[in-house]
Amino acid sequence: MLGVFQKALATYNGLVKKRVYLETSIISYLTARPSRDLIMAANQQISHEWWERRYLDFEMVASRYVWVEAAAGDPQAAAARFWRELSSCLCLRRSSC
Repeated sequence: MLGVFQKALATYNGLVKKRVYLETSIISYLTARPSRDLIMAANQQISHEWWERRYLDFEMVASRYVWVEAAAGDPQAAAARFWRELSSCLCLRRSSC
Protein backbone atom coordinates (compact mmCIF):
# COMPACT_ATOMS: atom_id res chain seq x y z
CA MET A 1 0.00 0.00 0.00
CA LEU A 2 2.77 2.44 0.86
CA GLY A 3 4.41 1.70 -2.50
CA VAL A 4 1.29 2.98 -4.27
CA PHE A 5 1.35 6.09 -2.09
CA GLN A 6 5.03 6.63 -2.90
CA LYS A 7 4.33 6.31 -6.63
CA ALA A 8 1.54 8.87 -6.38
CA LEU A 9 3.88 11.26 -4.57
CA ALA A 10 6.49 10.77 -7.30
CA THR A 11 4.13 12.27 -9.86
CA TYR A 12 2.52 14.91 -7.62
CA ASN A 13 1.43 17.95 -9.66
CA GLY A 14 2.65 16.25 -12.83
CA LEU A 15 6.29 16.56 -11.80
CA VAL A 16 8.45 13.48 -11.84
CA LYS A 17 10.76 13.22 -8.86
CA LYS A 18 14.43 12.42 -9.14
CA ARG A 19 15.33 8.91 -8.09
CA VAL A 20 17.73 8.00 -5.33
CA TYR A 21 19.32 4.56 -5.22
CA LEU A 22 19.45 3.11 -1.72
CA GLU A 23 22.26 0.78 -0.87
CA THR A 24 22.15 -1.61 2.07
CA SER A 25 24.41 0.46 4.33
CA ILE A 26 21.94 3.36 4.36
CA ILE A 27 19.12 1.04 5.34
CA SER A 28 21.32 -0.39 8.08
CA TYR A 29 22.15 3.07 9.41
CA LEU A 30 18.44 3.87 9.60
CA THR A 31 17.39 0.70 11.41
CA ALA A 32 20.36 -0.23 13.61
CA ARG A 33 20.62 0.52 17.31
CA PRO A 34 22.63 3.69 17.97
CA SER A 35 26.32 2.91 17.71
CA ARG A 36 28.97 3.79 20.28
CA ASP A 37 31.55 4.08 17.48
CA LEU A 38 31.91 7.78 16.63
CA ILE A 39 32.07 7.37 12.83
CA MET A 40 29.19 4.89 12.74
CA ALA A 41 27.10 7.10 15.02
CA ALA A 42 27.76 10.09 12.74
CA ASN A 43 26.72 8.08 9.67
CA GLN A 44 23.55 7.00 11.47
CA GLN A 45 22.72 10.57 12.51
CA ILE A 46 23.29 12.00 9.02
CA SER A 47 21.20 9.23 7.48
CA HIS A 48 18.34 9.85 9.92
CA GLU A 49 18.41 13.59 9.35
CA TRP A 50 18.43 13.22 5.56
CA TRP A 51 15.64 10.65 5.68
CA GLU A 52 13.44 12.89 7.84
CA ARG A 53 14.05 16.04 5.78
CA ARG A 54 14.47 14.87 2.19
CA TYR A 55 12.89 11.42 1.83
CA LEU A 56 9.67 12.68 0.28
CA ASP A 57 11.58 14.82 -2.24
CA PHE A 58 12.78 11.73 -4.10
CA GLU A 59 11.57 8.43 -5.46
CA MET A 60 13.55 5.72 -3.67
CA VAL A 61 14.80 2.68 -5.58
CA ALA A 62 16.81 -0.37 -4.59
CA SER A 63 18.08 -3.41 -6.45
CA ARG A 64 17.01 -6.97 -5.81
CA TYR A 65 20.40 -7.55 -4.23
CA VAL A 66 19.75 -4.85 -1.64
CA TRP A 67 16.38 -6.47 -0.85
CA VAL A 68 18.02 -9.89 -0.46
CA GLU A 69 20.83 -8.54 1.72
CA ALA A 70 18.41 -6.54 3.90
CA ALA A 71 16.32 -9.68 4.42
CA ALA A 72 19.31 -11.63 5.78
CA GLY A 73 20.23 -12.01 9.43
CA ASP A 74 18.00 -11.73 12.45
CA PRO A 75 14.34 -12.13 11.36
CA GLN A 76 13.07 -9.29 13.57
CA ALA A 77 15.79 -6.90 12.39
CA ALA A 78 15.16 -7.91 8.78
CA ALA A 79 11.44 -7.24 9.19
CA ALA A 80 12.22 -3.79 10.62
CA ARG A 81 14.54 -3.04 7.69
CA PHE A 82 11.90 -4.10 5.20
CA TRP A 83 8.85 -2.42 6.68
CA ARG A 84 10.55 0.76 7.74
CA GLU A 85 12.59 1.51 4.64
CA LEU A 86 12.25 -0.94 1.76
CA SER A 87 8.47 -1.29 1.69
CA SER A 88 8.16 2.12 0.05
CA CYS A 89 11.03 1.66 -2.41
CA LEU A 90 10.69 0.69 -6.01
CA CYS A 91 12.72 -2.27 -7.15
CA LEU A 92 14.95 -1.74 -10.16
CA ARG A 93 13.49 -3.65 -13.09
CA ARG A 94 16.72 -5.12 -14.36
CA SER A 95 17.40 -6.77 -11.02
CA SER A 96 14.23 -8.94 -11.21
CA CYS A 97 12.49 -8.10 -7.93
